[in-house]
Amino acid sequence: MLKFYFASLVTATILFTGCTSNNYNLHKDLVDFENNKTNTFDRCSGFTYKNILETNNYGKLYIESLDLGMNCRWNGFERGFFTTLFKNELKLNSMKKVEELNYSNYEITTYKINDDSYVNFIYYFLANSSEIIIDYNGILSQEISSKFDGNYKSKYLDKKRFDSDFNSSLVEKNFIGNYFQEEYEVLEKN
Repeated sequence: MLKFYFASLVTATILFTGCTSNNYNLHKDLVDFENNKTNTFDRCSGFTYKNILETNNYGKLYIESLDLGMNCRWNGFERGFFTTLFKNELKLNSMKKVEELNYSNYEITTYKINDDSYVNFIYYFLANSSEIIIDYNGILSQEISSKFDGNYKSKYLDKKRFDSDFNSSLVEKNFIGNYFQEEYEVLEKN
């Protein structure tokens, strides 16, 4: 029995350390997103916020940090909800995905906006929390991608870049969009 517990502990340790590589939360090592953030609130959200930053190294960035409570669930995919919110709020004619890169806990997507310019979205996810970053200049996306793949070079980085004053939030718009909700467990009477 003792061997079983020891084997379980070793297995859990290996799995945990495998999931927490040195690329864990890489974007927060590069940019301080918490400075001047605006907290957002919903009965299902935990420590959520949004922020617009103008940085020297990466240019203009927007982040929405999403953290749902344990008794809440998404009614779909948060990345899809966010891109739809982005497109609708800015009244874009088109938003075509031209590149998608998938790494451990990261999805980096380049979109062509209105057949004219490009923008990157960085989607970082864990079990009950995620962060979505709009990388207007594409530089942060390039740097994160090159940490995973040293040979990666974006072919969209030097093209015309999209800019906007997007400042919306899935948490703030949840009442209208019903992006997530509380889950209730129905207890049966005996």
